Amino acid sequence: MAVRDIFTTRDYQEVLARKDIDAVAIATPGHWHHRMTLDAPAAGKHVYIEKPLTWSIKQGQDLMAAGRQDVRRRGQGPAGGEVGRARQGERGGT
Repeated sequence: MAVRDIFTTRDYQEVLARKDIDAVAIATPGHWHHRMTLDAPAAGKHVYIEKPLTWSIKQGQDLMAAGRQDVRRRGQGPAGGEVGRARQGERGGT
């Protein structure tokens, strides 16, 4: 079994800048969720986020607005992109 280089960083912006990463899981302390969840879609990444999503109603509204903007930019809604195409393929769609 070959040993591979593993990328590590303390700066999440470096992860978001990578072209070989399509999605991120945000599993940081809760106070980071808002900022990271706004930055990831802006960098073209899909996002999975753990609870708590936000600390305030205003932060939740910010994330909802960013999500709507991301859907308009990418032209896909929930289960869009590769996941949506894979699900269609499983059902025999195109």
